[in-house]
Amino acid sequence: MREKICLNGVWDFYPEGDDQPHEIHVPSQWTHGACFGYPKTWENARRADYVRTIRLPDFSTEEVLHVECEAVMLI
Repeated sequence: MREKICLNGVWDFYPEGDDQPHEIHVPSQWTHGACFGYPKTWENARRADYVRTIRLPDFSTEEVLHVECEAVMLI
């Protein structure tokens, strides 16, 4: 049986040059921050890191773990 885990929700967000985590909602676009209520300064960042810890269901070494990230934006 396939089990799915939705990765939507609140993530820690580190825009380029900032070592403090900020909350960001996934899905949303940090490059159009003003539309989502994010700081306008995020629009100038060329890259950013998203961080989130998830708990995976138990699975055996015989099973394959498949991670799919849809709509990942590259600039």
